[in-house]
Amino acid sequence: MSRLVEELQWFVVAQENRALHVLTSSALRLSALEHVAAAEHDARNTSAFFILEAPVEQEDDGWRIRALELRDSYEDLRTQLARLQPPIQLRELSIEEPAPGLPGFARMLHQVQALLRDGSRGLTLVLAPVWVRDGRQWIRELSALLHQPTLQEVRWILLDTESSVSAPALAPFEGHILSVDARVDEAQAREDLQNIEESMRSAPPGASGAMLSGAAGPREAPPPRPRAAGPMTVELLRELEPAGIPPALLDTERMRELRILVLSAARAMREGDAARAALEQRKARDLAVEAQLHKEAVLMELMLAGYLVQGGASEKALFVLQEARARAEATHQGALAVQAQLSTGTTLLVLERQHEAAVAYAEAGRLGGLHDTPVLAIEGYRLSGQLLANLKMHSEATRVWKRALDAAQALRPHERRASSAPEAARALAALCKRHGLSAQATSLEAQAAALESGDAEPLTAPRQARTGGD
Repeated sequence: MSRLVEELQWFVVAQENRALHVLTSSALRLSALEHVAAAEHDARNTSAFFILEAPVEQEDDGWRIRALELRDSYEDLRTQLARLQPPIQLRELSIEEPAPGLPGFARMLHQVQALLRDGSRGLTLVLAPVWVRDGRQWIRELSALLHQPTLQEVRWILLDTESSVSAPALAPFEGHILSVDARVDEAQAREDLQNIEESMRSAPPGASGAMLSGAAGPREAPPPRPRAAGPMTVELLRELEPAGIPPALLDTERMRELRILVLSAARAMREGDAARAALEQRKARDLAVEAQLHKEAVLMELMLAGYLVQGGASEKALFVLQEARARAEATHQGALAVQAQLSTGTTLLVLERQHEAAVAYAEAGRLGGLHDTPVLAIEGYRLSGQLLANLKMHSEATRVWKRALDAAQALRPHERRASSAPEAARALAALCKRHGLSAQATSLEAQAAALESGDAEPLTAPRQARTGGD
């Protein structure tokens, strides 16, 4: 990440460089994108950044979705600049619905470039597809886009995940390209985990907290300090129970055993041994259950489900997530119960059971409302609505998106901004627009702006959107 930040700072300053190529890993992708987005706010930057993440599928090149992302990002920029004092006015786009394919995206990009130029701003386009299923098509079409002489003023940041798929398309910019490898050194990471685990296992009885966590320390326990608190007695542990502190949390040896199991599972997963990772994580779950560490037991189960999915055992993961939700509800861990249900939806998506995933996400939304976790409720309803819209079930999508907006009423302004409620409002607005409900779409876009600003109470969704009239 430090290398990425340095290259971004230089990219902003060195205008002769037309492109920055970033290669990162799946685990760091979101962090890398956050750093890219932050570079827009560098005091020396004069360009607007537009981050487009539409994936490249075998059957769908994703250019129409990118055109919509570009359109919406431009409109967001117009809104933000208009709120400044004094306000900065950018003209509206004349293209509302882009044509399909690369030509439609290129026309949208040309117009955005022209409007930004009129507003004395440059354009930096960040292409960061979530995944690329068809590398050849992506390189061919990306090369065609980069070769267009009318886009010479556009600067590019291409972010690849795991493999450097976009690199061949950057040939036109030879000599004017910056590149950075922002991946984790897997060999070093595995070695670090092994060293930490071995240090934790070899810590002597009574060792300090540093050694218990795998840090360096003396090979023998230090002598007790003068006037130090005495050892934790059974009687004192019982006195702490009414305060909600499980006695096992103060059992240093048991907690060390739990940490070692969790670390061992993570190390096995990093080494590609999903079966051993699941076995070690299951032991950690069982230890937490035995120690009556209710919250930790659910967390261990959620991690176990993740390892099972990564190891190709998604059906088993569904059963584990069902148990995690039941355990969370039985021990009054409402937020964790919702997280388990959200993970169920994601696991069903991995299994390509989209209808069931939509139902699971909607149930997560309902559960979030029941357990007073509106941010999670919004996310469940939003994801359900997106899936239903993809399945052409527009009436059903409208209803669950409306529930997401209803859930936002319970949030404070800063929480609304951080939630995915604005995304739900914009998705519903796009659906209304496609079906000719222009007034409703305008109202919902205004609601999205209100949710993001936090300056006003959320608006009520229009009647047609509430009833799902499509």
